[in-house]
Amino acid sequence: MDPLSPRLYVVISDTARNRSRSGIQTVVRNLAAAFARIAPKTARLVVWDRKRKFLHLLPPEAEVPDIEPLHERAPLRAKECGRALDAWWRRRSAHLLPLHRHPRHAPHLQGAWLLLPELIYGRNRASSLLAHARAHQMRTAAIFYDAIPVLQPEVVPLTLPALHAEYLAALTGFEKVFAISDSAARDWHTWAAYAGLPDVPITVTHLPSEIRGAPRESSRPRSAGPRARALCVSTLEPRKNHRSLLAALDVLADAKGTLPIDLDLVGETYPGADDLVREVEAATNRFGGSVRWHRSADNGALRALYGACDFTIYPSVVEGFGMPVMESLWLARPCICADFGVMAENAAGGGCLTVDVRDPVALAGAIQRLAHDESLYNRLAEEASSRALGTWDEYAGDLLAALEITPKA
Repeated sequence: MDPLSPRLYVVISDTARNRSRSGIQTVVRNLAAAFARIAPKTARLVVWDRKRKFLHLLPPEAEVPDIEPLHERAPLRAKECGRALDAWWRRRSAHLLPLHRHPRHAPHLQGAWLLLPELIYGRNRASSLLAHARAHQMRTAAIFYDAIPVLQPEVVPLTLPALHAEYLAALTGFEKVFAISDSAARDWHTWAAYAGLPDVPITVTHLPSEIRGAPRESSRPRSAGPRARALCVSTLEPRKNHRSLLAALDVLADAKGTLPIDLDLVGETYPGADDLVREVEAATNRFGGSVRWHRSADNGALRALYGACDFTIYPSVVEGFGMPVMESLWLARPCICADFGVMAENAAGGGCLTVDVRDPVALAGAIQRLAHDESLYNRLAEEASSRALGTWDEYAGDLLAALEITPKA
C-alpha cells in the first residue's frame, strides 16, 4: 500500500455542478473544506459520471470549499482514455480519467472508503455507484439526512417519494450509514420496518453548528431601539411553514398594518411552491419595509444578516436536523423553533424559545416575548453562547474515526 495514497474518496457530484445553497450542499461544502484542512493527503473529492458510470477526481483548480460548478467540464469519452498519459497531464485533464484507470489511484482503491454525503436520485444511480465501488473492492459509507419524502409524502413534490424510496433501498447496501441526528436515525428504523428493508446499523454523528468563516460569538444585549430585528433562513417550501409565520405577522400587526419587528427572510424558491412565493411577495408589500425577502444570499451577505438580527425564527415543522437553529446558536442569537421533532431535540441544550409553530397565535406570542422581554432574551442569548457546539473539523474527524482512518501527516 502506498503510504501517500488517499484512503477516502468523497462523492460531491451534485454540489460540484451548481451553486445551490441547500442544507445538504452546505454540509457537503463544509465537510469538503474540513477534510482539506485536517486530512489533505487522506481524502480526495470525486465526481460520479452517471452516464458512463465511473468516478473521476474533482479538477485540481476547483475551489474548495466554494466548489466551482463543473457544467462545462465533461469527462473524457471512453475512447479518449487510450491516449498517452503525458498528453492528459499537459492538458491538466488527468482528473477526468476514470478513477479505476488512473495510474496514481487505481492500484490503491481496494480497501479505500467511498463516502456519499449527498442525495443521489434516479435511474438506479445510487445502486450503480454502489456496484461500481464493490467491483473495485472499495468500502462504502453514506450520510443519511432524513426519510421525510417517504414518511410524510404530503409535504414534498409528487415524484419525490418514489425517488427517495429507491435511494433509501440502495443505502441498505452501504457498509456504514451515518445519521445526522437521533431523530433521523429513528426515522430510518421506522421506514425500514414499514418497507421491509434490512435494518442496517446506523451511527448517529450529529452535524456541527459552526458557520464557516464566522467566529463563534458571545451573548450580547438586544440592539437598542424600539423594534427588534428577526431573521428567518429557510427555503420557501411548504414544510418550512412560512405560512404560519406570515399569519403570525398578521396577528402582530396593528390596525394600520404596522409590525413591532423587522424581519428578513432568506431562502431560495422550491419547485412547485409558486403560490408560497406569491404569498411572501404579498407580505413584503403589505408590511412595507418591515419584511424583506432575500431570494439568495452568499456567505458574506448571510453573515451580515445574522450580525444585524437580534434573534431568529425557524418555523419548520419537520427536519432531519434543522441546521439554521444551531447556526443561530453559534452566533449567540436566540432562536424560536418548534417544540417537537428534531427542533426540540436541538433546543434542549438551551438558547431556544420553543412553541407550537403550527399555531400562528402561539408563534406570534413567542415573537412578542422575545422582542420585548429583555430578561428572557438575555437568558437565552447566554445559554446559546455557553453551549458546547461542534465544528466542521470535529465532525470530519468523527467520520474519519468511525471509518478507522488516521489522517496522514
